[in-house]
Formats: sequence, C-alpha cells, structure tokens
Amino acid sequence: MTGWAEFITARLDEWEAAAKAATRGPWRIANRHYGNTVVGADNADIAWPGYWERGDKNSAHITAHDPARVLRQAAAMRMILDHHKPVRHEGRMMCGTCLGTGTTWPCRTVQHLASVWSDHPDYPEAGR
Repeated sequence: MTGWAEFITARLDEWEAAAKAATRGPWRIANRHYGNTVVGADNADIAWPGYWERGDKNSAHITAHDPARVLRQAAAMRMILDHHKPVRHEGRMMCGTCLGTGTTWPCRTVQHLASVWSDHPDYPEAGR
C-alpha cells in the first residue's frame, strides 16, 4: 500500500480528471416532463432517468460525488476544523494546533478548507 499522501493525491487526481472531462457547470436539477434531470450551464440535459446505462463521462463525475461520499468528505473536513480550534494566547486569537508557529486565527489549514467555497458571496474578504 502506498503512503497516505500518495493515496490522497491519487484520489484528487481522479476527482479532477472526472470533473475536467465532464460538461461545464454549474449543474442543477431541472424538472423535465420525463423526470428530474441534471442540466449543465447551457441548460442542456446531462443526465436523466435511464441515462446511467450510457456510461458517459458526465455520469462518472456525478457518481463520484454521490451523497454518501460527500457526507464523508464533510465529516473529514469537520474533524480537520475541530483540530484547528482558535485559542486566545497573549491577547490574540491563535490556532491551537499551529500555536508554536505563531500563526494567528485562521491558520492556513482553515483558510484552505474554506477556499472550497471561495465563490460563495459570504466568503471572507480577507481570503479573496
């Protein structure tokens, strides 16, 4: 078995390859007369009831992001965030994990976690 870093890097490489091969997003659910359908930025159907047999690149991307996996990812990110809790030290808010490095809150780890949502309107200006 390879190391943890290699394992994670390989998974991210697969995730990126599937996303890059898929139809451009953002994707959303549209209620068509033939059922709920995943549509792309151009409103064209990407996946619809009975679609999965086609084995299209889009279905690989959709199935790679099924709800159970997304929930596992969210749980892992919560654990990372919990590991990097802020603490008051010498009158400043610091990262409890990164305290020895003099890192103020939020530390880079927390900033990197947040960067997943950098396109959200509530993303902190300091991170932009």
